[in-house]
Amino acid sequence: MDKYNGYFNFIIIIINIIIINIIIIFIIIIIIIIIIIIIIIIIIIIIIITIIIIIIIIIIIIIIINNNNNIIIIIIIIIIIIIIMIIIIIIIIIIIIIIIIVIIIIIFIIIIFIITTIIISSNAASSASSSPPPLPSSSSDIRSTWR
Repeated sequence: MDKYNGYFNFIIIIINIIIINIIIIFIIIIIIIIIIIIIIIIIIIIIIITIIIIIIIIIIIIIIINNNNNIIIIIIIIIIIIIIMIIIIIIIIIIIIIIIIVIIIIIFIIIIFIITTIIISSNAASSASSSPPPLPSSSSDIRSTWR
């Protein structure tokens, strides 16, 4: 009976560890999803702002062209647009790289957590199976009382 008790305790420990693992993994996945959504929203906002800026610049160029044919101003404005676009592309690339790094780190944390929990559960299993609760020392007591 005591041996079965040890196994039962071991099964309960493993079930608890698995449940905790699942909960933590779910929380981590939710955090990853939230981070990705936030970053996507930021990228969309940046793109919208740049499009608005470019439209404004194009309108300014059209107004300048209509007023006087100043090629130097137009060239400067075009260069400014190109610089803005390059900066935006660089920002988006940096954001994407950060997302990827964060996801990789989180995946590593999950893997390490799973490995540690497996080690803990195996240690619990070995301790539960190798040393079941000791038998009650009633047999020696009975002998002494009989004497």
